[in-house]
Amino acid sequence: MKLHVSSRWRDRLLISGVVAVQALLLIVGWVLTFEYLHERVSRGVEDLIVRSNADFAESVSLAIREVSSGLEVGDAEWEGVQSIIESIELPGAGFACVLNEDGYIIAHPEYRSSPAIGEITLADHPFLKTHDGEELALFQVDAPQPVAGTMTFFGDGVHYVSTHELNDAGYRLMVHQPVGGLTAARSLVTGVLLLTSLIVGLLVIIPTGLLSWIGIKRHHNALMKWNHELEDEVDRRVRQFGKSRDALVMGLAKLADFRDNETGKHLERICQYSVLLAEELADSGTHDIDSAWIDRLRMAASMHDIGKVGVPDEVLLKPGRLTDDEYDTIKQHPTMGADTLMAIRKQFDDDPLVDMSVEVTLSHHERWDGGGYPFGIEGDAIPLSARIVSVADVYDALTVARVYKPAMPHEKAASIIEEGRGSQFDPDVVDAFLRVQDKLREISEALRDHAHA
Repeated sequence: MKLHVSSRWRDRLLISGVVAVQALLLIVGWVLTFEYLHERVSRGVEDLIVRSNADFAESVSLAIREVSSGLEVGDAEWEGVQSIIESIELPGAGFACVLNEDGYIIAHPEYRSSPAIGEITLADHPFLKTHDGEELALFQVDAPQPVAGTMTFFGDGVHYVSTHELNDAGYRLMVHQPVGGLTAARSLVTGVLLLTSLIVGLLVIIPTGLLSWIGIKRHHNALMKWNHELEDEVDRRVRQFGKSRDALVMGLAKLADFRDNETGKHLERICQYSVLLAEELADSGTHDIDSAWIDRLRMAASMHDIGKVGVPDEVLLKPGRLTDDEYDTIKQHPTMGADTLMAIRKQFDDDPLVDMSVEVTLSHHERWDGGGYPFGIEGDAIPLSARIVSVADVYDALTVARVYKPAMPHEKAASIIEEGRGSQFDPDVVDAFLRVQDKLREISEALRDHAHA
């Protein structure tokens, strides 16, 4: 479940990342486009204002062209010219003024409020650079037609200026356009452009991102559905394989059991005894055992005696005491069973159930003190699964009636198991046996072979 949750969040982050990258690319494209348009529009606005001022200068000059050379501040003719100058409204803080033949300002929008303006002369003010780099003053430039240049004023910065001679006496009309005013006008226009571009950009980015999200999400959902279907199919086949494997294991176990037992209940009892003991060990905390391990033990326990298939009938089914040679033959069944299972394991590769079955089959007759067979290993060297099945197998052998012996009472069988603690059996397994012996007796009675009761 954690894997699926982590996968979902990873997929969501991937989808968000794709949409974010797409949005980022759109934003970058929008910014570059806006910068390009901003520059073009800015230059266009600036050029438009400068050209308009030049055209305006020409049109205004027609209105006051006949001004006399004797224009005096305060007379009627001056009032007419001053009124025209005051009425002129140009964009970007532009304004117009009139210079007399000596270059002094004789008419200006602020002349009435600031008469000192009349003491300013612009005749020698730098105005134009030639192609050779020579800088010409204003009155060095003839202007029978409007001529554009630039002039720099202390405290007011650079002005674009268009000048036009009004009469033969040398009076000039000056149309000023402060660069600062152009910047404000440019900002106003480009601000509108920015707002418009932003709105258009959002109208593109948001639907595009949303549609991309929906498209990718739909594709992702289809992919997830396909993955789930594939996982379900894999799980189904794994379960089917597990059932086939378990059926094969149980079939082999039954084959061996039928040779030595008249019913199949022996296997059922061994499996239930082993599971009960393993669960008790897990609950006590003495061993690290999980449910999957116990499930494997349930099947592996049924395989403990499959090697008896290779034991001759005259030895396996002999009702009396075995000779030493016959006992040696019997003691070969763990290795014969393990060899059979190892041949199966080659077909299943690394299968935990088959591996445990090999452990149980090979080692369930080993003793805790090393006196068992086939290898005489001792203590923890004996696999835990085999140590559990060893106790279960001996308990079942003691409490089940056979043709050559009666069934032993539970109490007597439990006493023998307890006596083997630390010698034949693992002390932890015996302790678990004693704690659950009442449940073991219930299983024994429920699955008793009544034919020999």
